[in-house]
Amino acid sequence: MKNHLRLLVLLLFVLCSKEEVTLTDPNPTIPAVEVPKSEVTESYNIIDSIQPYKSYSGSLLETFAKLSTEMTLDYDFENVAITKIFFKTTNENGAPIIGSGVVILPAIETPLGLVSFQHSTIESNSEAPSNSALGRNELTVASVIANTGYITILSDYIGYGINFFQRHPYEHKASLANNTYDMLLAAESFLLDQEIDFPESLYLMGYSEGGGATLALHEKIEKENKFNITQTFAGAGAYDKTEFLNKLISTNEDLSFLGYYLWVLDVYNNFYPSLRKDWTYYVNEPYATNLKALGVINESVSEDLISLNPTTLFTDDFRNGVSKGSNSELLEVIAENDLINWNPVAPISLFHGTLDDFVFPLNSLNAYTKFMEGGSEVEYIQIEDKDHNDAAIPFFFESLVKIHNRNP
Repeated sequence: MKNHLRLLVLLLFVLCSKEEVTLTDPNPTIPAVEVPKSEVTESYNIIDSIQPYKSYSGSLLETFAKLSTEMTLDYDFENVAITKIFFKTTNENGAPIIGSGVVILPAIETPLGLVSFQHSTIESNSEAPSNSALGRNELTVASVIANTGYITILSDYIGYGINFFQRHPYEHKASLANNTYDMLLAAESFLLDQEIDFPESLYLMGYSEGGGATLALHEKIEKENKFNITQTFAGAGAYDKTEFLNKLISTNEDLSFLGYYLWVLDVYNNFYPSLRKDWTYYVNEPYATNLKALGVINESVSEDLISLNPTTLFTDDFRNGVSKGSNSELLEVIAENDLINWNPVAPISLFHGTLDDFVFPLNSLNAYTKFMEGGSEVEYIQIEDKDHNDAAIPFFFESLVKIHNRNP
């Protein structure tokens, strides 16, 4: 869920660097655009682009990479150029909206492949990939991936970037799948416009919320049968939301992520007509009154407004409805957002820190078990002695090495 990439030494380095070049206004106002019917094709998805609006040198990104990990990174580090794109997508109700994201191009004649990178939880529009600069964020990690030879794309997600005024559909499977798939279609159209062949190798990658979005996108791609995935890398996502909830409500101790879980719960409660319950059903007073005063929740709930102990925070009716299976409406919604009830075709590498108490490792273990039972090609890599925050950087770089090992 939460993206806490601990790169303080790199942040200081980047802030002192003079190598970032901003080429145009990164935050334009894009009016509503009606695409002429004569221009619409089956693959057309892009509306507009700003290209490129940033560029980073290979030497700067190489320094970043080698300061971030002790792993051997014996690659050619190329300059990269970043283009912001605007594309057709839909919200949770299927209504058409405009989405935004970035395409990062390495300065090489023939890219080695394409990586669709799904970012983790953010709580401010300034953290969206298209609004970010080099520093403590996943735009930087994605730029490192790109400067080793791979076209890398990132959607801002609904609720950030050009449609920052929309509500972010936090941990909503269908919304994340559709938006990231539309971003992939837009990237295909952009590459066509640039006369760049769409690479044969397609990789998916994401951590935390991005890990869940990555599995949702993987399932969507295989259902649509338009692109062929080479391999997927998913880290520390909430894949088994049903079991996650069961463990949560049975825990009688403080859980640091409860403010984020209430964000998820508020999204589901508003998106699904079968729910739409008052906060007094879910949580005890005075917490229900505190949450109602917030209105629409679009970030983690402050710890000052709630109890972090589930047995204190949640009502008996809510917890019994889950544990005894009597709240069928809620359990059906949770199950609809599970990410383990399908049989992937392309191989998947799952990663999780062994000390993760933010997104429990049971999510990756259960996904691994379910996929294995279905005959899928899957591996589960435990990142020893790392919690949710500290496992992120090892995940990214181990995934990068695995990608390059497939393209020697």
